[in-house]
Amino acid sequence: MRRLTFRFVVAAMLVMVAAAFHPAWAQTETGRIAGTVSDVQGGVIPGVTVTAKSVAAGTTRTTVTDSSGNYVIANVGADTYDVTFELSGFKTVKTRVQVTVGGTVGADARIEVGAITEQVTVTAAPPTIDTQTGEFRTTISTRQLTELPTLTRNPYDLVAVSGNVQEANKAETDLAGAPRGTGYSINGARTASTNIMLDGGDNNFFFDSSVGQEVPLDSVQEFSVVTNNFSAQYGRATGGIVNVITKSGTNNFHGTGYEFFRNDKLSANSPDNEANGIEKGQFHRNQPGYSFGGPIKKDKMHFFSSLEYIGVRSTDTSISWVLTPEFMAAANPAVKAYFDTYGKQVTPNGPILTRADVSSIVGTGAGAFNSLPAGLPIFQRADVPLPIDAGGGNPRDEYQTVNRVDFSLGPNSTAYVRYAYQSSETKPGTQSESPYLNYNTGVIDKNHNINASYTQVWKTNLTSQSKIVWNRISEMTRPVSASCVTVQPAGGSKADA
Repeated sequence: MRRLTFRFVVAAMLVMVAAAFHPAWAQTETGRIAGTVSDVQGGVIPGVTVTAKSVAAGTTRTTVTDSSGNYVIANVGADTYDVTFELSGFKTVKTRVQVTVGGTVGADARIEVGAITEQVTVTAAPPTIDTQTGEFRTTISTRQLTELPTLTRNPYDLVAVSGNVQEANKAETDLAGAPRGTGYSINGARTASTNIMLDGGDNNFFFDSSVGQEVPLDSVQEFSVVTNNFSAQYGRATGGIVNVITKSGTNNFHGTGYEFFRNDKLSANSPDNEANGIEKGQFHRNQPGYSFGGPIKKDKMHFFSSLEYIGVRSTDTSISWVLTPEFMAAANPAVKAYFDTYGKQVTPNGPILTRADVSSIVGTGAGAFNSLPAGLPIFQRADVPLPIDAGGGNPRDEYQTVNRVDFSLGPNSTAYVRYAYQSSETKPGTQSESPYLNYNTGVIDKNHNINASYTQVWKTNLTSQSKIVWNRISEMTRPVSASCVTVQPAGGSKADA
């Protein structure tokens, strides 16, 4: 125990020492403002007070330029900031910058002697390549999230607009056909090699390497896709980083209310249905929701809340071939007993394949099967309407919510607490479908994600961010009907299969 404590203390001291010599310490969901202050002749000026004030929330961060005229304001949230440069005897200069997720924005200033305030307003575009870290990053902005079309309003669909990505193919999906990762291969790696983050914390469902916690589109402020040269601060994956940042409240009340609706009226029939003369499936998809945020105490405390419901009702025809009663009557007694027990609740209603038809497909030859009468019905098609995806997604009832409170605890301390929850229940037939109705199953998801963060500025070259992330991802598959899972083992007592 003493040895463990000693190692912990040494590790903590190393981190503190490293931070003291690296004012631009690694950051995941936050960014930094950095630059150099000089006079009109180009000479650097130490001791300049640099203040960054959030345009939306009014929170401020302050630092002072060092002996080389350099400054860094680390661990600031993705936002627009007014940066003010002040020094007695010099004109005050103000510039406006846009900080993106995990990025560094340069804000140099040249000040001259005088007492008149000069304001320079420049909103810099986020760089694709971070010149300080070498990361190749694409930022999906609030405007893109609002204006770009998304069929399902899933923010992760917009990973497609970043460079060097490829949509997942069939080999990159799980057994149910759902894509792994965010649905895109990044930087040529497997889709499962994507590290998915929410507010800088882990958001991976490790069982199938997919998104752990879905959030409403209107709750996302922006997110970044890092495709190359990312550092070890992110951890876990080698393919790419997708880091989603949720919105914060501002000094003004803002909100949205919406309802998105789609149905089958403008959809086409599937090729399988067309080939078999079956009418197209029917569906309607409703996505109502809201987002609302504002001040609890101006410049000090803000809140944000978002909720979205996804309701899908969908029916399509499942096409299967099942064994006929005539063939079962000629089958081995053990096979017949098995199907009598487990192969119930199916009603064939389509074309029939005789023994001769099957032999012509698979080939003829000697054997017990080919000795059966040529006209014996073997398979019959079962066209069964099921609650499956007909174009609007899996039939389900789903709720997604994000709730967040941000605090400004002083000029050197900020914090936030965010809770996200997702509840989804899909209908039987969405996880596995079968013409034998007892074997249709769905999925129930109950996901929680809590993220608490505290940022403290100790001195001009030492800033720390402490973060606690807790998430629970629960996926429960609906069991098959009890009438299909009870067997009679030797000895006479019942057991569940």
